[in-house]
Amino acid sequence: MGGLIKRRNRQMKKKVFIFAFILFLITACLQAQELTGSLRGTVTDSEGNPLPGVTVTISSPAMMGIQSFVTTETGSFRFPSLPPGSYKVVAELKGFKTVERTDVIVRVGMTVTVDIQMEVAAVEEEVTVVAASPVVDVQSSKLAVTVDSNMLKNIPMRRDLYDIMTAAPGVVSEGQTYRRTFSAHGATVRSNTTAFDGVNMNDPVVMYTITNINFDVMDEVEIITAGHPASIGYTDGAYVNVVTKSGGNKFSGGATVYHTQEGFNQHLWTDEQIQAMKIAKPEVDKSWFDGSFTLGGPIMIDKIWFFTNGRYIKQERKTNFIGPWTDFFGRTHNPYNWTHEEKMGFIKLTSQVSSKLKFMGMFNVVDIYRPMYEEPGSRTPFISTRTWDHERGYTANGIINYILDQNTFLDLRVGYVHRFFPLPLKKEVEHLPLIDDLGDLYGGLTTARFNETYLRKRFQVGAYLTRFQDNFLGGSHEIKGGVEYKNTYGDWDCWRKDNMIWYIDSRNPNPYYRYATYGYVAFYICGPEKGSSKIIDRGGRIGAYIQDTYIIKERLTLNL
Repeated sequence: MGGLIKRRNRQMKKKVFIFAFILFLITACLQAQELTGSLRGTVTDSEGNPLPGVTVTISSPAMMGIQSFVTTETGSFRFPSLPPGSYKVVAELKGFKTVERTDVIVRVGMTVTVDIQMEVAAVEEEVTVVAASPVVDVQSSKLAVTVDSNMLKNIPMRRDLYDIMTAAPGVVSEGQTYRRTFSAHGATVRSNTTAFDGVNMNDPVVMYTITNINFDVMDEVEIITAGHPASIGYTDGAYVNVVTKSGGNKFSGGATVYHTQEGFNQHLWTDEQIQAMKIAKPEVDKSWFDGSFTLGGPIMIDKIWFFTNGRYIKQERKTNFIGPWTDFFGRTHNPYNWTHEEKMGFIKLTSQVSSKLKFMGMFNVVDIYRPMYEEPGSRTPFISTRTWDHERGYTANGIINYILDQNTFLDLRVGYVHRFFPLPLKKEVEHLPLIDDLGDLYGGLTTARFNETYLRKRFQVGAYLTRFQDNFLGGSHEIKGGVEYKNTYGDWDCWRKDNMIWYIDSRNPNPYYRYATYGYVAFYICGPEKGSSKIIDRGGRIGAYIQDTYIIKERLTLNL
């Protein structure tokens, strides 16, 4: 009897383990990023009867070649895995007037429904239907804002991804410019996910966006703030999906230059008025240059496209530091300028081996340098800041898209993100302790807190399948599933040669006493050399998901 109970307990534990493992696979973190949309519809005659055998053809500047589909017995057609853009739809059947629909807009992650009605024709005739492109995805329950290429080109905002994200309804900036974080519908700033062409761009440790991408390479940006599909995984806040440009069958390019300088600004207060009010001068740009160049086109028409971009930003600003000022040690601190330099490079190749098989490869690099990392302030001496010493971010991505049939397609993706972010102390004071004088209104007299470096790496590979199934269980289905593996690495290193912190008060007879009778000292908990205090974070994750969008009689949609 005892042996039987033990066997049953082992079997029960095994079942519980299998169930828990399956549950883990389904609920694990997995971001199968949407990069394409779909187009579907039904062709009927003038009496509303479905027309089978109709040849439906689509074309677009965003797509290589053309695609054709013959309607089924129910008159339905579908084109899966379409890049976002404007499409022309043509329906042809002998004995009926040819119907043409133009300017049908397909957006990323969207299923566009275009129904076509054909009339009997005694002679061959073509009818061009002028109608607004559908703007609502009737199959989706997600709450999303899509910023397409026209809006990116014409909207009056800064040419930066962060400003696009914070312009969405329900999104509020945290106000930390160096972190570039935001809250969506009350979620935390760590609850958002950003993706570039299928690559998860979140820092694996702190979950902020790990690197930037140039505004001029964005083709479309989708910001999902609620009703996230299962493929997005653990994102509680906003999911920001950036699709980059791919070139085309025609060569095109452009250059954008922005420039401003000190002479374009004017202070409304005179120097005498500012001194009388004992305030600092407003910060103004001494100069600002932003230059960007893009070029794209065919290497082989309808076979290989390329798109490339380079951008250089240099901003020099007069800070509002109140000086000259002489500190307790007799050193004079003068006003200084704040400079920021940023370089970006991007290249993307898109290839179509056949109408069913496509490849895409992308590489993006960002380099940022600024002599001071900390935000400039009216009472922050220059030596009390660290150098933003060439932060570099690299992103590489490859995608294989295979259309098995008109209702099924498969995506295979691999991506790698690398970021190195050094913040060294100023060399002339790196050997000193940190000294803070309570007797003045300025910041630290010697240095910032300590040297720091951040290193982040993220590798991911996954396979994702989408299947459309009509007339099954009383409705139509869009079934999505995928499996993904991620490996992440992050480390943080901090050090300084003298980790002592002196709090003094130069107003006391003994200035090394912060208070009347005793002093106050502290220490930073870090080693004296690089690598002596490194903290490492490693992660690996396997995830899977399955989702069914179940549409019943074109009136009810269930997302399961």
